[in-house]
Amino acid sequence: MKRFTSTAIATVFTGIFGTAAMADPAALLIGNEAYQSISRASNGVAAINTRWAFQRMGYAVTAGQDLRSTQLEVNLKALLEHAEPEDKIAIVLTGHFVTSGENTWFLLADANRPSMANISTRAIPLALIYDIAAKYPGQALIALGAANTDLPTGAGITVGIGRIDAPQGVTVITGSSGEMADFLTREALRKGVAMVDAIRNSRKTIYGHGFLPTTAPKAMDRPPIPTPNPKPDNRIIQERAYWQAVTDLGGLDAYQAYLKTYPRGIYADAARREIAFIKGAPERDARADEEALKLTRNDRRKIQSDLTVLGFDTRGIDGIFGAGTRGALSNWQADASYAQTGYINREQLITLRAQAKERNRILKEEAKRRKAELRRQDRAYWQETGQDGTELGLRSYLKRYPDGVFSDQAKEHLAAIQENKRIGAAKRERAIWDQTLAINTVAAYQQYLGQFPKGTFVTQALANIDALQNENSTIIAAAREEENRLGLAPVTFLLVEQRLSSMGYKPGRIDGKISKETRRAIRQFQDAANLPVTGYLSRATVVRLIAFN
Repeated sequence: MKRFTSTAIATVFTGIFGTAAMADPAALLIGNEAYQSISRASNGVAAINTRWAFQRMGYAVTAGQDLRSTQLEVNLKALLEHAEPEDKIAIVLTGHFVTSGENTWFLLADANRPSMANISTRAIPLALIYDIAAKYPGQALIALGAANTDLPTGAGITVGIGRIDAPQGVTVITGSSGEMADFLTREALRKGVAMVDAIRNSRKTIYGHGFLPTTAPKAMDRPPIPTPNPKPDNRIIQERAYWQAVTDLGGLDAYQAYLKTYPRGIYADAARREIAFIKGAPERDARADEEALKLTRNDRRKIQSDLTVLGFDTRGIDGIFGAGTRGALSNWQADASYAQTGYINREQLITLRAQAKERNRILKEEAKRRKAELRRQDRAYWQETGQDGTELGLRSYLKRYPDGVFSDQAKEHLAAIQENKRIGAAKRERAIWDQTLAINTVAAYQQYLGQFPKGTFVTQALANIDALQNENSTIIAAAREEENRLGLAPVTFLLVEQRLSSMGYKPGRIDGKISKETRRAIRQFQDAANLPVTGYLSRATVVRLIAFN
């Protein structure tokens, strides 16, 4: 995160003053209202509402709304590119201000709870603004509008504008955000009125010894007409009174009534913002409820795991609530008859965990029953085929139950049969067969079959071809790719092996390294859990394994 100091900003305008002079005065307007991590600033974008008034008076305007610290330099540079030392400039800031008493900072939209430890990273020090304005002696105005909204602060920091130490030749005025924008728009930035007179005649708090020109900006099309005592506009007075009543009442109906009466009124933009803010309340409240839970990374992983068990795809179990998790939460909320906000509160968390626990219980019982039934069928088929010890029977059994209860026994018998065949086979065929086994590819076995179509090892060659083709099938390749995409850590593989072992499967050595024995145990578990049987870890397989504890 960038830190903005006087030295850093001096670098920004080094070399800029050598550019061609601009005829127009320049204004920088920054209004911050929607802060990411702290409370919203009431009427914080008021500075932006003065844009048209400044432009009408001939100012080259740079405006930034809800600026983050990374965007500040761009806006400051734009101001300086439009101003020469002899030009007039105005800087208007509205939003949250905090102070240590001696120093004051204007908070940027990505500010956290302000404290002495972090204030320099996401806030503009007013000392910096003073340094910039001091480059234009006798021509500079700084207007500071503080939001009427409280917010929590750290030790040594309070809300508000502290001591003003305006440089020589710079005028500083302060007030609330709304009042500041209204004063500039309705009083100071009017044709025929000198800004300095409007400021002096106002009730604003004025600091500094700057004296703005007593003539209006160059953009005027005729000489200024003195209007020391303009007549009050009854329509504006009525509208202001109506708006005051609306703000006193608050609520959606009040702001909508104002817009219906004054669709193009002075406070129309503010009314629309308040309406949008009120309508957005459910999501804000839901987000606040979730933030109050103070979920850890493990808590978030558990929520993702529970959603996945219930059939809602979070697109990962990584403890990060992205679009996939928010969508899954929203779909679960609809299914559970909650408001679809995509954020979880304490009541919903309890419900989700209870549902996931019950679903896990059901899945465990189903897996247990299925495992018992599969073993019964396995044993019956063994008695029908492999128990007699013939090669054909043993291979029939292994084709149907490659990871069956008697698979190891069947493979041992077959190995003995093959060894006897090898011993009895002709020397040349035996040598070629040993080379074929070492190569262990479909092409190698097919080459053997071409040479010995009625050879001693034809049955085993065909069986090995079938096994290799199954291993390289599209389904298996896709499962292998899915496991790779999961990016599982070694500790996850270790946990998987421990779970498989605790459930009675035999994953081989428990060391976090996936072996042939581990793949077989995974396939056995997937079969019992009624999952696609691949031997590779899918998201659903990992969730079910970890859930079965």
